[in-house]
Amino acid sequence: GNPKYPEYIAGLYDFTVAYMKKVGMTPSNPELWAIIQNTWEDTQNLPVFQTNFEVTRKSFYQRADVAQWHESLTEIEPFGVFRHRWGDAQTRVITLAMFARKEEILLRNHPGYKHGKLLLDGGLKGP
Repeated sequence: GNPKYPEYIAGLYDFTVAYMKKVGMTPSNPELWAIIQNTWEDTQNLPVFQTNFEVTRKSFYQRADVAQWHESLTEIEPFGVFRHRWGDAQTRVITLAMFARKEEILLRNHPGYKHGKLLLDGGLKGP
């Protein structure tokens, strides 16, 4: 269904599609992009990774193309990070779909953990 806080992703998917068209790129990870696209089309929501434990390569985020994308999230209309509070959870998945090849991403499901009374499964989470 609908996202719990739709205002925090308002315009993000459409902005991403327009950005890729503007710079003439296709996603480096078509499978991950398909998950994003299908989730958006089916639910008007965006998937996120579980972020309780994550290892990333700093040099990936320092690449000129990735840095330009991140700058566009804050410095180009609609200034989504500031006006809509676009956060790191959805933008991280989108960034990896756009710029990281499948073999550069390692996702592991874990049996879950207990947080209070809620048991959460690992990996990529949809709505």
